[in-house]
Amino acid sequence: MMLTGFVLTPALSTLAGCLTRKTSISPVDREAHFVAISDVVIPRTTTAGAVEASVPAYLSMLWDQGILSIYVDDLIHALMERSVGCFPALGVRQRSALIADIDRRSYSTANGIGSSVEVGWRELKGAILAGYYTSQAGAEKELFYELIPGRFDPDITIGPLDRAWANDWRALLVS
Repeated sequence: MMLTGFVLTPALSTLAGCLTRKTSISPVDREAHFVAISDVVIPRTTTAGAVEASVPAYLSMLWDQGILSIYVDDLIHALMERSVGCFPALGVRQRSALIADIDRRSYSTANGIGSSVEVGWRELKGAILAGYYTSQAGAEKELFYELIPGRFDPDITIGPLDRAWANDWRALLVS
């Protein structure tokens, strides 16, 4: 019996991201899902995709820093259940169909909040977009810069007590 365990351990380790629902998701499983999801959201075209732009590593860093919420794990659990435990091993079309269904539900919620899965999806999608478009591939190769001729003359007065405006740095409002 012990010999069987030693023989199967390497085979099981290759199935990262293909486990059944459990209370917590291992970093290896989470990373496998981050790679699979990022590849669906921004696949490689004539420019690098999200995976080549190191977006999964960026997502892992956000998770480790506590910036991504537990709702992202709820999303991963839902993907594991809907794909019978092996979302990263599905084909691109199957993964895209599952993500498209969650995306459609997430942005058609009547009250704008939705389930924890939908909240997790909107959070993760925003982080993927922010990670990609602030990467070298996204910022230099994918985006265009159009120089507007002329001089910039601001038309508002700013006093010493005025504060800077906040921006949506994680792209949470992108839908």
